[in-house]
Amino acid sequence: MKALFHRVAWCAPLLLVLLGAASPAHAQVCSGNRNLNSQAQVDLFDCAVVTGTLNISGFDITDLTPLAELTTVGSTITSEFTISSNDNLVSLVGLENLASVSGPIHIRHNPVLASLSGLDGLTSTDTLLSVLNNDGLTSLMGLEGITNLGGINIQDNPALESLHGLAGLTTVERVFFVANNSTLESLAGLENLTSVGSILGISDNEQLGSLTGLENLVMVGGNLSISQNPLLESLTGLDGLTTAGRLTIAQNSVLVSLDGLENLTAIDESLTIILNPMLVSLHGLEGLDSVAESIQINQNNLLESLDGMEGITSVEALQIMENDVLNHCVCGLGGLISGTPAMFTGVGGSVDIEDNLLLGECTSPAVVLAATCIPVANEPAAISNGGFALSAVWPNPISTTGEFTLESAVTRHVLVAVYDMLGRKVFTLFEGKMSVGAPQHISFDVAELPSGVYVVRAEGTDFSVARRMAVIR
Repeated sequence: MKALFHRVAWCAPLLLVLLGAASPAHAQVCSGNRNLNSQAQVDLFDCAVVTGTLNISGFDITDLTPLAELTTVGSTITSEFTISSNDNLVSLVGLENLASVSGPIHIRHNPVLASLSGLDGLTSTDTLLSVLNNDGLTSLMGLEGITNLGGINIQDNPALESLHGLAGLTTVERVFFVANNSTLESLAGLENLTSVGSILGISDNEQLGSLTGLENLVMVGGNLSISQNPLLESLTGLDGLTTAGRLTIAQNSVLVSLDGLENLTAIDESLTIILNPMLVSLHGLEGLDSVAESIQINQNNLLESLDGMEGITSVEALQIMENDVLNHCVCGLGGLISGTPAMFTGVGGSVDIEDNLLLGECTSPAVVLAATCIPVANEPAAISNGGFALSAVWPNPISTTGEFTLESAVTRHVLVAVYDMLGRKVFTLFEGKMSVGAPQHISFDVAELPSGVYVVRAEGTDFSVARRMAVIR
């Protein structure tokens, strides 16, 4: 028995040595910053916690599985986790246990990285997640666990096809940019996003044809900017949005309407709609009743009217400039107008309505009394009143000559004249008796008229009908 005891006692230290040799070294807390610039350095990494910045950047780095015990990077918001310029890194597998990063996360310039799978343990970061210039990145899969971010920047990833990896994201506390991702077609994957605290920027996405995915977004605290998306035709997808700090819609080449903004009721600062060459209507803004600071509607070449803005009752400054076919400067702005004579009483400061090709300077809303608020291009084929019919003016717009037809159900005296938008008679086209069954065909010349919008009005003792026409040079 004694011999057996001595044999066991002698073997125990050897057993411990052997067990120690077979087990990996215990991962440790590593103070300060760490830079991994080669696969050899990755292979020797033995930190579970890095209290400072961790930078992974090396031409020959291909395998991050030696980082499997890493759980935490950083102890302050200045500590960064960067995966950058790894020319041969295909996967982030090995980072599954990383659960906490106190500072910004940068994943950038990794040309063959295809997805973010491996970051599945992350649930939130109070600072920025930046995914930039990863040429082969097709998916954000791997970020599904993230529900809250301080900020996120998805930019210059030319192969990125979807945002489905962000399906868990509900809140972005500060900024969210989706920019210059040339194959991204929609925002599907953001269905659970409800608020962005400061800026939401969606710009320069060449194939983005839809904002589908943002249906549950209710609030953007700062600037919601949608710009330079050349295939975006409407804003459908923003149906849940009720408030924004600022709204900027700019340089979207084929945007034809603002449909999708029907539930937007308040803008805390400014509304800017500029340089959208195909925008024909502001319909979609009918629910908007408050813009605190300024409205700018500029350089939208096909915008014919301001209809859709009737609900806005107050703003500090109003600027409507260089909209080439805008044919009425007041229609759609009725909520800002009151008094006798009518004035822009709802505008606290400056009113600049100028350099719109078909309009003269238009700072007095008294012009609203001169004509109906139907856009010129939408004039019905014929309108009637008291048994009298006035056809549409053709062509419209006019550069040289125009024509229209009059028809009366009873014999009566008729005066037909052209008026400018201030209600002043420019010239008479017809004055005399019209008989039943004897239509009058009127041709006329506009060579002496400057570019602008005019009213053709036919009237008698018991009727009055009017049509608008645009003269262009």
